[in-house]
Amino acid sequence: MPKKYKKAYPGSLSIYFTLLVACIGAFILVIVELARFFGLDSDAAEYTNLAEESLFAGYQPVLLHEYDMFWLDGCFGGENFKIEAGEEEMEALLYDNLSGGGRNFYKMHVDGVNTETYLLATDREGKVFQSQAAAVYKEKFGERAAEEIVTRIQGIQDAKNRGESPEGKIASAESALDCIRQQASQETQKQGEEKLTGGGSQRKGASLPGENPLDANRLMRNHGILSLVLPQGASLSEKSVDTKGSLLKRSCRKGTDQGAVKTGTMDRIFMQQYINRYVGNFLSPVESGGLSYGEEYVIAGKGTDKENLKYVIKEMLLVREIANFAYLCTDEAKQAEALTAATILAGISGNPAVIEVVKQGILAAWAYGESVFDVKVLLGGGKVPLMKTAGDWGTDLFHLGDVISENGKGADHGLCYEDYLQAFMYALSTKKVSYRCMDLMEYTMKKSGFLHGKMDGMILRMKIEAEYSADTIFSSLLGKDTLGGYSFGKESSYCYQ
Repeated sequence: MPKKYKKAYPGSLSIYFTLLVACIGAFILVIVELARFFGLDSDAAEYTNLAEESLFAGYQPVLLHEYDMFWLDGCFGGENFKIEAGEEEMEALLYDNLSGGGRNFYKMHVDGVNTETYLLATDREGKVFQSQAAAVYKEKFGERAAEEIVTRIQGIQDAKNRGESPEGKIASAESALDCIRQQASQETQKQGEEKLTGGGSQRKGASLPGENPLDANRLMRNHGILSLVLPQGASLSEKSVDTKGSLLKRSCRKGTDQGAVKTGTMDRIFMQQYINRYVGNFLSPVESGGLSYGEEYVIAGKGTDKENLKYVIKEMLLVREIANFAYLCTDEAKQAEALTAATILAGISGNPAVIEVVKQGILAAWAYGESVFDVKVLLGGGKVPLMKTAGDWGTDLFHLGDVISENGKGADHGLCYEDYLQAFMYALSTKKVSYRCMDLMEYTMKKSGFLHGKMDGMILRMKIEAEYSADTIFSSLLGKDTLGGYSFGKESSYCYQ
């Protein structure tokens, strides 16, 4: 008997097939939406990074051209620091990127940009600036060279700390000679036999083989310090700036970034070498800056190149005077010369203690005269040994006045002018050195036309968050957004390296 088959009703397969197609279609739409979601997320991250990088491409041009440093001006073209202006600029950049020339395939919108943190040049008591200056110069200057500079700096500091200034010994000697003159004058009035000659109370019949060292010392100190030590033919900068608004004197803006700032053990030396290279000094003046003697300004902080140079010269004279006096105390031949002069000047007193006081004053005057000689050599670009020997000595006790009109000849070894600048700078705090260097940058920006450029408004590092939103594709299929849409918050950080 033939097998009977159940008769299929029309349309039954169509129902199953329709359900299957619907499931497959829904699955495909879910896959597409999932892919779109990841695409939106990826584009949001990429656009956020791109917007911040574009913002930081607008670095301050004068600071790059004159100082090889990248900083973002927080004024963003305005007169005052305004971080909101940067956010608005990034929003505009994001809008342009998302529009894609009129085509936005993902249909994503930017809802806003917020700055979470930012780091300014003046933050961390000058260490932010130090890290950037060191980074600029570290590649040009090795660790070994930095260690050699530290050794020279320590040598100068040790020389300065070797003893007190011998200035008081000169005053004591002159006071002793004044007493002798008064006594001799009284005796002369009574007896009419003794006279004073040679600028001191010399014994009858005795005379100095040249000028009185104490008189020569007095003549040198009556000179203006710049005219005393500047080499013949040297010219001086007449530049001046107003220091009332300098960074150390005003309340600086604070950044919100509390992250670490990397500084190495030698970064202070690298920063000082950077300063030496970019801001100028008496031997290598910078004509484009607000001041030509930038290193001297960093050390002294005064408003004119002349005042800053004068301060540095006084410091150099002091160091050289202490070192030279220390050497004289060890040289028996020069001790004998000083004793001879003291005996001629004060021997009439018959008091060995008084003669010794005058001798010490003569040695101090000689040390000062040699220091004037040394500073002239240094300002002429020469070298002077830190601790001298008999062969290095450059002045004659009985012709000290010659150093006023003559330029000394330096040695082929020793320390140069810039070594002393480095030592004086090293004695200051990192904040003082960094802030004064940034003052010079501000003066240069103003001179170049950026009147509102402030280093406490220069941004090194910034972290932002951008907010995005997008509808789901079901909104176009079903007439409304059934999933409620997406929102993205993407962070980005950028730092000049």
